[in-house]
Amino acid sequence: MPESEQDLRSFFTAYLRQRISLLWPNAEVFQAVLPEMLVNAELRELYYQQVLVPTFTVAERSFQAQRGAGQVRSIDVPLTVRAIAGLLLGLLTLQLLGDEVIAQRWEELPEVLTSLLFDGLQPGKETTHE
Repeated sequence: MPESEQDLRSFFTAYLRQRISLLWPNAEVFQAVLPEMLVNAELRELYYQQVLVPTFTVAERSFQAQRGAGQVRSIDVPLTVRAIAGLLLGLLTLQLLGDEVIAQRWEELPEVLTSLLFDGLQPGKETTHE
């Protein structure tokens, strides 16, 4: 694997690990606040502007820089960033709904998601888990 691809994979894994390490230990807080965010437009807007927009901005700049350096193919950066955020939110939701696999193995998610996003489901690609 070329060094630049390894650097990008390492960065992406570290980025996911950082986001997950903030979300998962606070899952119960998120569970308690989410219903109110869904019904309270002011709180929802506040969360969107103060948490999501800065996160999206950082991630978009990173993807655009990587794309500019030729390390990422031409992609729809805003949509890609939101799709990755949706993966994390969906996995957190699964845990909150009682999924034991996610609850027990959430620390493995950065490597699994990096492998899935970089290698896809193609046969012959090494993965981090069976």
